[in-house]
Amino acid sequence: MADDDVVDGFRLPDDALVHILLLIVPVRSRRSLRLVCKWWRILIDERTPPEEKLRTKILVFINQGHSSSAVVFNNDGSVERTREWTYYTSSIDGEGRVDMVGTCNGLLCLHDHGSYSSAVTVTNPVTGETVTLPPLPARWWRSQSVKLPGKYSFGFHPATMQHKVVYIPRGQRRSVDALQVFTLDGDDTAAWRDVPVPIPGACYDLPCEPVSVGGSTYWLTESTGRVMALDLGDDEHVTSLDVPSAMWVAAASRRLTQVHKSLGVVVVSLEGVGVVWVRVCWTTTDAAAGGRRSRGGAGGTPPSWEICGAASGSWRRS
Repeated sequence: MADDDVVDGFRLPDDALVHILLLIVPVRSRRSLRLVCKWWRILIDERTPPEEKLRTKILVFINQGHSSSAVVFNNDGSVERTREWTYYTSSIDGEGRVDMVGTCNGLLCLHDHGSYSSAVTVTNPVTGETVTLPPLPARWWRSQSVKLPGKYSFGFHPATMQHKVVYIPRGQRRSVDALQVFTLDGDDTAAWRDVPVPIPGACYDLPCEPVSVGGSTYWLTESTGRVMALDLGDDEHVTSLDVPSAMWVAAASRRLTQVHKSLGVVVVSLEGVGVVWVRVCWTTTDAAAGGRRSRGGAGGTPPSWEICGAASGSWRRS
């Protein structure tokens, strides 16, 4: 431990701190403790189990007309249904439905919408606690209509520990010049905020849903061969990610997804052959020396796109 990590001449032994972290501190709280100092960050990264080793469960979301169900199954091979919740649409126009925007850390973000109504909620199905987001600003109401639907995404930033809902409006010719972002921080006065998109020609591919991965929200542009990225951190800003030309060949469809905590793009050709591209990077500058793959780019080589698998389901290490 460096000298500047010692406070008032007292040093807590590494083993003692690790013991406290493992036995007392909840796993999800360790993310915020990484921000205390460099020493704590190194100990948490190197001597505590990574979160991906936590026991997870399978969530299936089923649309059933005017209601939808969230069903949880054990992820231990038994495929046992453990919990189920039903959500009903509040629409009275006969066209309502409840869609799941996304799920993160046990929370569900739901979009209850009909021809002339729209409401977004974030709920904890276990406790029943629910937050109803305020309506979008008036300038975006028209973009929620059936003819001009916008896109929602639900994400989480591990450094700020904040959950955010992102709305991508559809302007003329599907152009996107600003996003709407709502932060779930327990503030009753919280409101939607404008985040400018300062990239000329930014638009979105209507059939492709956005996805939030690793502290960023991504969406695919239409015909321009780019992936747009919104950083969900404190300095919310939008960037453009170039993609390999091979990813932009004539295709029947493209979908954004998450592959092992990294951004993935599923490309299905007109012949029905699917390829999965994954954005990866190395955490050290010398990949040949045994660096680890990561979704981040800090301190390592710039992220790159690699083919991770094909429609046959046979995955290989990129």
